[in-house]
Amino acid sequence: MKKVIHQTAKTILISLLLIGLSSCDKEMVNQEYLKQIEELKKEIVELKKQLDDRDGEVKEPDFIIPIENARQLYGLYTPRAELIDSIVREDGQGKPFQATRNFHLEIDDLQQYLRFVRQETKNRKIEVSGYSFYFGIYPDDYPRDQKLYAKRQTLFIAPTIKRASNGVVSHAAFSIGENNEPLFLDDFFNDRKSTKVGSNTLNGKKMNQASLFNFSTTSTYSAQSLVANELTGSPPKGNQ
Repeated sequence: MKKVIHQTAKTILISLLLIGLSSCDKEMVNQEYLKQIEELKKEIVELKKQLDDRDGEVKEPDFIIPIENARQLYGLYTPRAELIDSIVREDGQGKPFQATRNFHLEIDDLQQYLRFVRQETKNRKIEVSGYSFYFGIYPDDYPRDQKLYAKRQTLFIAPTIKRASNGVVSHAAFSIGENNEPLFLDDFFNDRKSTKVGSNTLNGKKMNQASLFNFSTTSTYSAQSLVANELTGSPPKGNQ
């Protein structure tokens, strides 16, 4: 009988040890799950900030202007657009040039771009402060459908981060450099040694021709452009 009790006690002890080890494993797993849950909660909060409050009334933002003001802004630009037309003269198809007056973004493309930037900056622990829109002009030999794009004005977009210089904080547009650190676009654009207008080289290295203008390629651990252009609906139309 004692032998049976001893064997039973031994079995119980071993079981308790296994349960204890299992509990430790479960605790580690639980901690990992809790960590993932907290990260997801933060992401949900961030997404909520970017969505309209569909359950209640949305207060009109301060930056909404009357449509009459918009008409005035549009009208005041007309003489400058006509001046551009007279200087450029012909578009890529040999037709009378019409200066760009609008830029259209498809909502799906815009949302995809915002998600992509969030993904790439989150992987590198970079906090985005906003977005900058740059004006540009497609060159005569632009590689994508030059008849449609040649000489046409356009906008391209880049995320920004807060950057302090001489005690002044600004929102600096950036992409990702090869060291996974922000590559500030204003510095890069003004560095004549690093870039050549009309060239597809970056610091002497061959680039993906499309990488400056779209965001279809993903790379977590190397240089990655975050500059977007040619979203659906672009290039902008003229005076239609």
